[in-house]
Amino acid sequence: MPTAKNRAQCAPTATVLPSLRYLILLGLILCQSALAQFSTANNLDQSPEFLPVEEAYQSLPEMTPNGLNIQWQISPGYYLYQERFKIAVELGGQRKDYSPSWPAGKRKYDDYFERELEVYYQQVNIQLPATATPEGQDFILHLESQGCADLGLCYPPRNQRFSFDASSNSFTELPPQLPGPQNLTDLPVADVPTTDTSWLLAVVLAMLGGAILNLMPCVFPVLSIKALSLANSGEDASHRRQHGWAYTAGVVLSFVAIAAALLLVRAGGEAVGWGFQLQSPALVLGLVYLFFILGMALLGVLELGSGLSNVGGKLAAKGGLKGSFFTGMLATLVASPCTAPFMGTALGYAMTQPALASLSVFAALGLGMALPFLALTYVPNLHRWLPKPGAWMETFKELLAFPLLLTAIWLLWVLGRQTGADHLALALCGLLSLGFSLWLWRKRGTVNRLIALAAVALAIYLPANVQEQQDDGWQPYQASSWQSVRAQGRPVFVNVTADWCLTCLANEKLVFSQREVQIEIADADLQLIKADWTRYNPEITQLLAQYQRNGVPLYLMFPANPEADPEVLPQILTPDSFTDALERALSAQ
Repeated sequence: MPTAKNRAQCAPTATVLPSLRYLILLGLILCQSALAQFSTANNLDQSPEFLPVEEAYQSLPEMTPNGLNIQWQISPGYYLYQERFKIAVELGGQRKDYSPSWPAGKRKYDDYFERELEVYYQQVNIQLPATATPEGQDFILHLESQGCADLGLCYPPRNQRFSFDASSNSFTELPPQLPGPQNLTDLPVADVPTTDTSWLLAVVLAMLGGAILNLMPCVFPVLSIKALSLANSGEDASHRRQHGWAYTAGVVLSFVAIAAALLLVRAGGEAVGWGFQLQSPALVLGLVYLFFILGMALLGVLELGSGLSNVGGKLAAKGGLKGSFFTGMLATLVASPCTAPFMGTALGYAMTQPALASLSVFAALGLGMALPFLALTYVPNLHRWLPKPGAWMETFKELLAFPLLLTAIWLLWVLGRQTGADHLALALCGLLSLGFSLWLWRKRGTVNRLIALAAVALAIYLPANVQEQQDDGWQPYQASSWQSVRAQGRPVFVNVTADWCLTCLANEKLVFSQREVQIEIADADLQLIKADWTRYNPEITQLLAQYQRNGVPLYLMFPANPEADPEVLPQILTPDSFTDALERALSAQ
């Protein structure tokens, strides 16, 4: 029996634990609130609305004395891929392709093609030599291009045809050409979609994942009991096979029902802008959460589906083919807390593929799970080869959590590529909130459950705030090209910064990203130069020393006059102090 002294010693602990939970939750809130200050405020209030492709990109061919000039006007926030341009001239039914010399674009890592590509913002011009177009003759110009929006939408390749009238020296755009067999054979091999290959791979992985589900500790007893009872029932081979197919039907139809429910969820998501697959940062973050939750379930932190299995158990207890059918449904139901890695992959696939492909993959998943039992109905003696249940099954289940968590890490990397380090930090805080809620939910108690739900709400709030990072207009500082930058006769602002400098980050998000400041920058035609000192750079170190600084931030506002000295701005900026300095630089011209 605890003494008064012991109770006195325990009392502080009982008081501290609830307080500790509140402090942890408060820390999560403050973490996300602080990081939210670094998100772009202009994009948080509504889902992006994308322009039609003909408004986002305008092709303007023009015949000049030097040859054919083609200009693409690109709307702000959109870009075109350099390598996706194709140009051809058709004369008298003969078509000739041209590969002009393209101007240098901007290097950008593209998640759609999963590599670094050269892209164009604002506009791009190319010139075909005069020999490419016959003088005084009519011809048809074929243009193909493809582009994306910074906020996540990638348009399909766009094909345009322009008819040139030599008498008026003008181009007229022709209506789109309907694809025919001759057009399909002209496509290069690299451009042919590989959907069939990826679908077959998904089907194979789904069947393998379904087979692995039978080794889960929550499924294996159901399979073992049903197999042994069938083997000892004395029924003839025909009836055993009927039971096998009834069980298979129960499993497959249950998985198809799961797929249909996911498709309904996806359809609702498409209505608010989720229809662009893994190019949507919100969907990527949702998949991160999904794989994280599934991994936690396999590690035993979270239990799913145990309450519903009792309902299925009563139905499975029935005899005959109905009993086998409902046993298949029960096996599917109790498999939910023991989801295998390939099951999680199928869930992700269902959220990113057409309805028919998703349904077929889930049907393959169910077929893979049902195949061992179906094989037992054809060869009853196979039950002797079934491994005996034991502690190894729990270890095997936990081991399968790590591929799922590795998938979540890969998706976080994709998210970081799409949205930048700031939003990746928000996503990690969301995962921390989710993990905290899963841990606290197991503690029982009304207060614990309410705090856990609040933490889940914080994690769910994040996908709405995750946006694709946009081109911010900053050019990297290079000492070798500095004189040419100053010789352009434009005012220049130099931002010497580093990712580990909190003052720098605050100024960038609270000053440079503000809409009114960006308008002033555009109106003044201000050249923005960023000297990133996150890693040691001797050129930037020399720049700091030139202005008697040994640390960041350093802000320099140069007038348009190349001979004028810059104004050194204070380290803590406000929108007003920045615009005032910009006005002084303009007046100094």
